[in-house]
Amino acid sequence: MTTETSLADEASVAPRDIAEDASTGNPRASTSEEASDSGRNVPEPSTASGELVDDREAGLDEAEPTNEAADQAPDDSPAPPNSVSDPQPDVETLEETEPLVDAQQSDSEPEQTEPLDSEQSEAEQTDSEQTDSEQTDSEQTDTEQLDSEQLDSEQTDTEQIDAESADAEPAGAKRTSLVKATVGGLRKHVVMIVTCAFSLQLGIVLAMVPWHGEEPKVEPPPPKPTYVASIARRAEPIAPLAPIESLDPNIVKLGRRIFHDPGMSGNGKVSCASCHNLSLGGSDGLATSIGATGRAGSRNAPTVFNSVFNFSQFWDGRVQTLEEQVDGPLQHPDEMASDWERTTKYLRNDPTYSRMFKEYMGGQPSPERVRKALATYERSLVTVNSRFDRWLQGEEQILTVDEYAGYQLFKKLNCVSCHQGAGVGGTMLQRLGEMKTYFDVTHDPSETDLGRYHVTKRERDRYVFRVPPLRNVEQTAPYFHDGSVATLEEAVAIMIEYQLGLEVRQQDVDQLSAFLRSLTGRLADESDQEKESKPRLTRRLARQ
Repeated sequence: MTTETSLADEASVAPRDIAEDASTGNPRASTSEEASDSGRNVPEPSTASGELVDDREAGLDEAEPTNEAADQAPDDSPAPPNSVSDPQPDVETLEETEPLVDAQQSDSEPEQTEPLDSEQSEAEQTDSEQTDSEQTDSEQTDTEQLDSEQLDSEQTDTEQIDAESADAEPAGAKRTSLVKATVGGLRKHVVMIVTCAFSLQLGIVLAMVPWHGEEPKVEPPPPKPTYVASIARRAEPIAPLAPIESLDPNIVKLGRRIFHDPGMSGNGKVSCASCHNLSLGGSDGLATSIGATGRAGSRNAPTVFNSVFNFSQFWDGRVQTLEEQVDGPLQHPDEMASDWERTTKYLRNDPTYSRMFKEYMGGQPSPERVRKALATYERSLVTVNSRFDRWLQGEEQILTVDEYAGYQLFKKLNCVSCHQGAGVGGTMLQRLGEMKTYFDVTHDPSETDLGRYHVTKRERDRYVFRVPPLRNVEQTAPYFHDGSVATLEEAVAIMIEYQLGLEVRQQDVDQLSAFLRSLTGRLADESDQEKESKPRLTRRLARQ
């Protein structure tokens, strides 16, 4: 039995060893299964071999329990021979063994099943071990990769936490400063709220106290003039005039009465209209006006027409508004020679004035109410419907050839740089003799010629005057601040030579004078121009 088992074991090992030899490149012998599949003839075994077979058949019953015992106790059976460590059998030995193996397989297939299954299980075990090894290596690699990624992630998280911690410090500081600023702002608001509440309570208490005085009135801003021009003429540097419609007619009526009343002067001889005669273009036709005392003043009386468009009043521009202008002539000793105490007393003692002031202005005569009444009336003295304004409004054929040529020359010579706006002047201060010295040539300068220097005492303001408006200029001769120029043509020639520095041509003088005469308009209320008394005008003409 030992010999048969050994032969069977060798026969079962031989095909595995030969199959393993194929991996090393050695010639491989055919197995019993290949031989049986190919249908080759297997030589008969020898007598000795047949005896062995018979003996094997006879002892088969004895071998099966042994094999079953071996299967039940695999740990006690010896390990199969290793194909690498065992010596390789010779080719002849394999050839002699192969027929015996085939015969044994054909006679007892059940006995060969167990060795083949054992070999297959060993191969599967080897493959399983190799697969487990590869899987172990793969798991180890994955584990190492996961560990590496986890380490990188932990490092990144640590850096991010450090960065957030670093950013948290200034954020905390900013939060602290924001809290401080908020607290400071709340304190200020609390103080403000407390102050407002206290002021409100104080105001309520004071409002409950009876007021015995006169309630002050808030004066509205002076009304602005309205300019009306056609669409085709709106780009011109001069705008047409229109009456101011927002004036209170009752206050205008009161102001007109005061303006023409000689009782406003110190001796009752002259009124505002004495020097600003509405029938003479708002002036008096004299070089310098004659006051209440009979003495001549030092300046030519400027026209009162369109004075609302002047940016300042008087030749030296020493006041800005018409209300401020009232004080000058009223209190000047060479003009009206009066004062506010005497004036208000005179107005209050007159029943008509007392009634009109109370009805139209809400109280008795006072310096403030007198200023407002006179200024409101003077704002109504706007001249309208001049031929030039009608041309600006779209009447193409209203101007003559010389008037139109004179206006184009007026713009070409840049006269409009000073004489512009609704009043064609009165919007700036300018030196007389800008391009050529005027004083010391025509006459020696006097105190009157110093101009705005009297107000500012600055050398640069010497010989500086307010640019006169040219509306109704043909009615306000003589001209200039001292009334030294008698005619309009002479004044135009002086301006061309001393203000523009150009050669004087008679054609230019004639055309410019024609244009200036087209600026003459009439008051909106024409009845005002008929109020000037003829005796006063007669005396003035006789005085000349």
